[in-house]
Amino acid sequence: MQVRNLLWLIGTAILILIPEAYASSQYYADLEMALDSSGFLTISGRTNFEGLSPGVYENFTSKKAGHWLLNISPEAEFSNYIISLQMPPNCEINYLRASSQVRIESSGDRISLTFSGGSEKPYLIVQYKLLPYSKNLLVPALILGLSIVASIFAYLAIRKKNGPGRNANEANLKVEHVKPETPELNYKIKALPQRQAQILRILIREGGSATQARIMQELRIPKASVSRNIKALITKGLVHKERHGMTNMLFLKQEGQGEKEHS
Repeated sequence: MQVRNLLWLIGTAILILIPEAYASSQYYADLEMALDSSGFLTISGRTNFEGLSPGVYENFTSKKAGHWLLNISPEAEFSNYIISLQMPPNCEINYLRASSQVRIESSGDRISLTFSGGSEKPYLIVQYKLLPYSKNLLVPALILGLSIVASIFAYLAIRKKNGPGRNANEANLKVEHVKPETPELNYKIKALPQRQAQILRILIREGGSATQARIMQELRIPKASVSRNIKALITKGLVHKERHGMTNMLFLKQEGQGEKEHS
């Protein structure tokens, strides 16, 4: 009776332990890996295989004569796995071997590898080398340089067409309202407040006319202040204003010219 009970206990233990042992051998992995330029492999994700636990490792890579070798080969069978690996920046793959078909993608200067499977021992072996930084950026640098040169030539062409310091609208608005600087005008300028005198000198320098926006830009004062001083000059009969589209043009008033202002 005791022998019978002992055999029953042994049988029960075997029935309990065998499934647990079988279950413990069913490894899985859902991992993301990133390899840097120094050969360090960073692993994140989920797995019950201790050798691929999340962390940073340097034992998966080796280097010889400028070539790197990555070897991920766990000595265990996995019921299922999916592993994504991001290669170092600016690298070139010379050799690739894996336990299943590898999907290769490229984004910017990084290459990504993804492979998956089940009921097998997963492995990934990659031989690669790091490219010189200047070589990798040669084409983008050339494109950027050509774009800058083209922009400079376009700017110079527009400047030459419109004249120095003028845009097309202002250049077309220059008309025959030219009044040279005279002793009489100089006398009037000296009797004016500073801002009004500055406005008249700008008009003289510009050949007798200028946009209100240009005067405001040169004096660097608020629009209201410019408008107030221009109105005073119009009242004193020294300038007149004309509306050209969206732009106000100011002109030195000619001798004997009547009051003229178009708002």
